[in-house]
Amino acid sequence: MRVGAVRDRRYIARTVAHVSLKIVAAPSLLATVHRPGSIEELKRLPLSMLIDRKNGRPWPWVLAEGRTFLPTSPAFSCDAPETEREIVLAGIAFGQMPDYLAEPYLSEGRLVEVMQQEAPPPLRGAADKSASGFIRVFDLFNYVSEEVPKLIPDGQHPIFKADNLEVNFAVALSQGGKKSPYSPEITLAVQEELPRSELEKILVELYPFGPRDQEVWSRAGGDLSRLQFHPTGQAAWHAALRMLKQGGGGRSINFGSLLSTAKEDFSNHTQLAMLHA
Repeated sequence: MRVGAVRDRRYIARTVAHVSLKIVAAPSLLATVHRPGSIEELKRLPLSMLIDRKNGRPWPWVLAEGRTFLPTSPAFSCDAPETEREIVLAGIAFGQMPDYLAEPYLSEGRLVEVMQQEAPPPLRGAADKSASGFIRVFDLFNYVSEEVPKLIPDGQHPIFKADNLEVNFAVALSQGGKKSPYSPEITLAVQEELPRSELEKILVELYPFGPRDQEVWSRAGGDLSRLQFHPTGQAAWHAALRMLKQGGGGRSINFGSLLSTAKEDFSNHTQLAMLHA
C-alpha cells in the first residue's frame, strides 16, 4: 500500500482511502515570521521539501482545486516523513504532511495549521452509494475514477493495481460512523489466544512506518532504543513483535498494552476490536 500519487503510469493502482493534507508550522516559527494569508506569501517563507527516495525527485505541495507547487529554495529537505515532521516541530520550516502525522501534535498545541482554505478536500463518505455504512474498495475506486477527472481534466487519471483481489471488502466506515464489531456483516471467528500474525498485519496497516509511527511503541510502555532500524515498516514490526514475544522491547510493554494502545487510536477498527491479549 502506498500513500501519494502514482507517477509511473505502467502501474495499475486503485485508491482505497484518502488522507487529508495539512500545512503546519510550530508556534515558535509563527512568532518570528508573518502568518501567510496566500500561497505567494507562503512561498516566501521557509518551507520543507520531502524527497521521493525511489527516484530522488521532490514531492509537490498539493493545494485545493488540484493546484501544486514545489518550493524553489527549501529550508530543509529529506526523504523521511517523520524526519520532516521533527524539523517542522523544531520551528525550522513550514511543512505539509498527512493528518495522521500532524494530528497528535496539533491537539497538543505543538503544531498549528495554517492556510486551511488551501487544503485539498478529503472524501467524506461520498463513495458509500449504497448507504451501507461502509466504504468498500471497488466502490471507492469507482467514485474516485469518476470525480478526479472532473476536478483535474487531463491531469490525473486514477488507476488500479491488485493481485487476486475479488472481494469488495470494506476499507473504512462511512463518515466516521460506528458499527458493532459483532454485527453479522463483519463477525469474525475470535480465538482465545491472540493471533500474533493477524496483529502484525493490522499494525502494519495502521502504523505503516513501524513502531515509531505515532509513537505507538513508547506509548504502550516500550523502549524505542531497544529496537533495531529496518528499511520498511513491515520489517520493523516483524522484528519488534518477535522481540516482544521473547520478552524484550522495554520493561513496561507487552502484547496487551500494545493492543490497548492501538485500540485507543483506532476504536472503530473492526478486526482490531476482535483481538484479545
